[in-house]
Amino acid sequence: MSPYDHKTLKTVEPVDCVGPQKGSGGVRDLKFSPDGKWLAASFANEITEVWTVGNGFTQHGLFATQAAGITWSPDSRYILAQQKEGVVIWSPD
Repeated sequence: MSPYDHKTLKTVEPVDCVGPQKGSGGVRDLKFSPDGKWLAASFANEITEVWTVGNGFTQHGLFATQAAGITWSPDSRYILAQQKEGVVIWSPD
């Protein structure tokens, strides 16, 4: 039996919808922090936004970046994002 058999698939309902405050033009990168407390998304208009994760998602902050990759430090203390001339390091705390 295929794992894609219509009898085995379940409908998934959305839990929350997170909309950008300033970001626009589509999501370029999206990452949860390693500790699961934060969600960061970079957008095509060169804005990265951060939300706290808990009982829903709460806008926490934003900063300017290139529309490229973002990554978290292993201890979740920092977000690293590509800039035109280097890397921006931002702490959500």
